[in-house]
Amino acid sequence: MKSIVYRYLLSLILVFSVFTSILPTIGLAQTSAGQDVSQYAKGLQTIEEKVEKRRQELGIPGMSLVIVKDGQIIYMKGLGYKDFEKQIAVTPDTQFAIGSATKAFTALSVLMAMDEGKVNLDDSPKKYLSYFKMKDADADKNMTVRDLMDHSSGLNRTDLAMITGRLNRQELIQTVGEAQPMAKLNEKFFYNNIMFAAAGEVVANVQKTTWEKYVPEKI
Repeated sequence: MKSIVYRYLLSLILVFSVFTSILPTIGLAQTSAGQDVSQYAKGLQTIEEKVEKRRQELGIPGMSLVIVKDGQIIYMKGLGYKDFEKQIAVTPDTQFAIGSATKAFTALSVLMAMDEGKVNLDDSPKKYLSYFKMKDADADKNMTVRDLMDHSSGLNRTDLAMITGRLNRQELIQTVGEAQPMAKLNEKFFYNNIMFAAAGEVVANVQKTTWEKYVPEKI
């Protein structure tokens, strides 16, 4: 299981698919500003070889890799296959699931709300989400907005609550709040998606909108 999670996280780090079709689709090319990047050819080739070797070692079917220097794209290429069985190659425009990269958007949106004076990281989530409650009395009393984003709630993954797809975020947060923690607050690291969802709902509440609307408008 750890191996699968590691592969998934690594692929998220290496995958970039936010570039439009007007950008070059070969590995080494002129940038959009016409800058000559041939001076980096040897180094880029070395990076590609090492990344490709590691991709194969980890069994990652395909990925996109982009390298940016001084605001200019100096390398962009697809490696491996987007359809392994049909041997369809990955390109720089291949779309990948964004996965937990959205946590960065959530964390940034919380800090933006903090800068606006709308959120205090040391406040209880209850100040912003009246329904927020944890089964553990200590966690329920002492958890802060900051704790929602550092995987220190003491709760394990608790992702089973999301499987049906029928629960909205409030219902998910309330359901997971009833789960028995694996540790005390701030005692151990346990990756938890729902606590991040709660942080997103804090933002939605203070910005008087939804997370889905706020993120593309402001980030």
